[in-house]
Amino acid sequence: MSKLALACAMFRLDPKTVYRTAITPMPGSIRRYAEQIVEPKQCYDNCRRLMEQLVHKNMKYVVGVGFHHIPFEHAILQLEDGTFVDPTLEIINPSAATDFVVGYSLDFGQLVDVMIKLGRAPSLVDMVNLKNDVILPDVVFD
Repeated sequence: MSKLALACAMFRLDPKTVYRTAITPMPGSIRRYAEQIVEPKQCYDNCRRLMEQLVHKNMKYVVGVGFHHIPFEHAILQLEDGTFVDPTLEIINPSAATDFVVGYSLDFGQLVDVMIKLGRAPSLVDMVNLKNDVILPDVVFD
């Protein structure tokens, strides 16, 4: 079974909308902020905090499935140029390079809307439930 198929099966993702992507190193300007705020095992909050600090950078909050020995829910950022960066693993465990399957991405306004209703930065399971009208039937996704 491919990693993409495994991610879809494990996390109820739509195989028509998910895709694999490469993770690239963070540019120095973003890395400097990340080094100050990133905490272990806090990928959702790490990405949220970076977006709040660097809102002018036009990033997207991305949740999906990382693969490092086993699949795991994870949050990364998509930069304005379309590249993907992983602030948490790059700062905390740089040797843990991962493959990543993109599940959902939110711009800053969408992230704020979801956070207001959930009370926290959303996980992949939150986004699946949102998409399936389990939690927030009124949120519109791209």
